Amino acid sequence: MSLVGGKRAGKVLRSSERVRNGDEAQSSGNQRTIISWLIDNNVVHSESKVFCYSRNNVVKNGRLLHCGRIACDCCGSVFSIAKFEAHADCTKHRPSASIFLEDGRSLLDCKREALSSQQKKNDVLMQSESGYEDRNNNICSICSYGGNLMLCDRCPSSFHLSCLGLEKVPDGDWFCPPCCCKICNRPSCIEDCADNYPDNCFLFCYQCESKFHLGCANNNSFCSVDCGDIFSSLQKMIGKPIPVGEDNLTWTLLKTVKSDNCCEDLESLSQIESKLSMALSVFHECFDPIIDALTGRNIISDVIFSRSSEHKRLNFRGFYTVIMESNDHVVSAATIRIYGQKVAEIPFVATRRQFRRQGMCSILMNELEKQLCHLGIERMVLPSTDSAIETWTNSFGFARMTDSDKSQLLDYAFLDFHDTTMCHKPLMKTSM
Repeated sequence: MSLVGGKRAGKVLRSSERVRNGDEAQSSGNQRTIISWLIDNNVVHSESKVFCYSRNNVVKNGRLLHCGRIACDCCGSVFSIAKFEAHADCTKHRPSASIFLEDGRSLLDCKREALSSQQKKNDVLMQSESGYEDRNNNICSICSYGGNLMLCDRCPSSFHLSCLGLEKVPDGDWFCPPCCCKICNRPSCIEDCADNYPDNCFLFCYQCESKFHLGCANNNSFCSVDCGDIFSSLQKMIGKPIPVGEDNLTWTLLKTVKSDNCCEDLESLSQIESKLSMALSVFHECFDPIIDALTGRNIISDVIFSRSSEHKRLNFRGFYTVIMESNDHVVSAATIRIYGQKVAEIPFVATRRQFRRQGMCSILMNELEKQLCHLGIERMVLPSTDSAIETWTNSFGFARMTDSDKSQLLDYAFLDFHDTTMCHKPLMKTSM
């Protein structure tokens, strides 16, 4: 069971398209930048004094503005973090590490402090999973209706026989497609494989997260060459802004960085985590919270920060986030999970209220589609509310998924929501 806006539901619910009026009225004038995020999290304060040393050790002073900028004391001009560093004639090209507060902290130190505070809160929520056992769903994983259901003997998924194309319940144990090896399509390894790997060890593909037997993939980290290539391409894109449209618009792919990547540049990693936090604030501005009632976990936050779980329905480690920025302000965001070349799901898309009806969502989705085509992805799927489905179908080229369409994608556990309609769109492959 899950809670959204205080109402109980049979599945995790997605809020309607309405914006929370109270929060929107309060935050519509605030810009989503690193500085505004630090101020909102009480790590720094509006009007705090900052300074930056030039290449000749000359100090340039300024103050933080709640709009997310820095006002220079000498000329009164307002700058972004990077442009204030350039204005101060600092040549380090590490703006967050080069700009300091009066208490001696750099903006980079402040970002780390904010991220550490968030992680402590998340750790408390993650502990709520302890002792929790998955229960079988009371609705079909394909059509989302109840009735006489066949239960998977390995996971909580449930299905109508007709939705699976079966006439009767199979004899013995039955495992749903996601619980079978993607390579051999069996719950147990084939005989010659089992001789070498008697425990029938399952691994998860780094990219599509499909299960596969250790022996079937010859001890590989990916279930296929395609998944390995997609993973490599996505890693190269993370954190690198792509210019799109006009008005200094950029499109950036983001993914939370795990602690084992300690060799990476700390400022770059902090920048990614900070922008993910700003993306989260965009979704919180546009949607009611989506809280899992059994664990208390924030579903949107877990998706954006790619948090894992032993429970399939709460495992979001495969998600990436894309943001679109205008002059360092985050204006729109989306979340995406790519299941190899077969399909990509996009459960959340949001644009800040003051940037709506300006084509921002179209620009973000067009660039996303372009990148997916380059990766060779065959189609996109997303859940739509009733109020938005005409927009997705008429303006963005999506179509409602039929039960037949869903049956072709049984291998993939999409993030689904009550009272939404799953839509899909085929993608045209383009040459690299």
